[in-house]
Amino acid sequence: MVHYVDEAGNTIKGTVEDTPNVKVDTAYDTTDHKLKVIEKDGKRYIFTKVKDGDKETGQVVEGTTS
Repeated sequence: MVHYVDEAGNTIKGTVEDTPNVKVDTAYDTTDHKLKVIEKDGKRYIFTKVKDGDKETGQVVEGTTS
């Protein structure tokens, strides 16, 4: 899942599911969902960094991760 949030953790765009219904150990790459600019409620958000601990690429694991 790709979540778009501001620095305070507020959602600024709907969540995107990158690899739905795939088997564990399937490779994923969410970089194609990395938006440089998101506009919401008259504000302009510019991408600066991936949240510490999050990974843009890797292998699908069982369960929920944060």
